[in-house]
Formats: sequence, structure tokens, C-alpha cells
Amino acid sequence: MAEDTAAHRRTIAERLTHLMSTGHPDGTGPRDYHAVEQASQEYAERYPGSPTISRQTVHNLRNERVANPGINSLTALANVYRVPISYFLSEGDAAGGTPAPDPEMVLQRLDGILKVLQPDTAAVLDDDARVAVLAARNCPIGSDALDGLRAGRWDERLRLPLDELAARISLPAGYFVDHRIPAADPNDLLLLGALKAQGARGIALRQVAGLPEDAFQALSPMLDLLSKADPRRRM
Repeated sequence: MAEDTAAHRRTIAERLTHLMSTGHPDGTGPRDYHAVEQASQEYAERYPGSPTISRQTVHNLRNERVANPGINSLTALANVYRVPISYFLSEGDAAGGTPAPDPEMVLQRLDGILKVLQPDTAAVLDDDARVAVLAARNCPIGSDALDGLRAGRWDERLRLPLDELAARISLPAGYFVDHRIPAADPNDLLLLGALKAQGARGIALRQVAGLPEDAFQALSPMLDLLSKADPRRRM
């Protein structure tokens, strides 16, 4: 029997078969079509807007009945099995063979975000503060893991909580671990996330309450037009 290695799993069907047959990532992943569909739905409930995949589509992919699957289907599978979407697309990569992120990059990006997220911007960002800010966002990364990153060690168990943290605060998927995603100003990223989550129009309207009377009167006609506009054309 030929050895089942990352290099041998070339097609999407072969890679999906590997994930399902091993219950990736830790033996508890879904192993049948219905379970994959259900897991994708549960992921979408936790992170609204995430794509889902039907059991029939999973069956078709595994049996090579779909030559060019859509990006939503592959994204749903990547979410379910906790692998980067590049796992299905690259030539030599496979689950367990994904290149480890640069620990220094991970720590720098994490610190950049945590400095913005911490409630007291004047406070020193020590490990206690880091862990507290992460815990407030249901991210179970402790001081030992931070020490490991500083020492240049990557722990694969950090990938999932970091990806979930990115999704929770509306950062690009894989922001903390994927060097191909350009680093950006944390304030800009979080502002864009807030605009996406709450809507620019809603944020603007909340500011109206603090405007002087003359400024409010000047904006009043615009607000009237917005309220009467076709909902499909609103922000």
C-alpha cells in the first residue's frame, strides 16, 4: 500500500477523504456527510455570515463529481476541519503539513490588536493584561503560550483560538497566523470591523444626538431622505 503523505494527496477529493477518515484535527472531526453538513451549520451559527455546505455537496466533492467547487464550499470545509483554505488549493500542503506561522509575527500582530482592545490604554501591556483582554473575548490563550511565542516556538493548538478571535472582532480570517495577509494598522482594522458589524449609517445616526441644534437642522433633510430610501440602496 502506498504511503499516505501530504505529497500524495493531490486532489480535493483525496484531501477531503483524508480529513474525514482521520476525523481531523484530533480524531473528533466529522467523519460522514451528515456530520460535515451539521458542523458547517454550527460554525455559521457561531460566526454569522460564514458559508455552509450540504451533505450532497460533500458527497460530490469526495467522489470527484465536482471538478471546480465554489470558494464557499471550500471555505465551509476549511472552517469545519480547522485548516487554511490553501490546504485544498496548494500543490504540496496538507493537514498537519501546513507551514508553521512565524511566532514573532503572531506576537506582533496580537500585541497590536490587544493594545487597542484593552480598556485602559494607559496601562502597561504585560502578560497579565494580555491574558485578561483575551479572556474577555473568550480566547483561551495563557501566559505559557505567550512565553512560547516569545521564545520562537509555535504551538499548533493556538491556530484555532487565534482564528476564532479574528472572526470575533471582524478581522480577516487567518490575520494572526497567515503572513500572506498584509499587516495593517490595528485601529483601522477594528474600525472597519465595527462599520461592518453595525453599519456606517447606524453609527452616524447615533452621533446625531450630540450635535448642536443648527447642525442637526442642516442634517435633518438628509436623514429624511435616508429614511424614505429603498432599503436595497441603504448602507
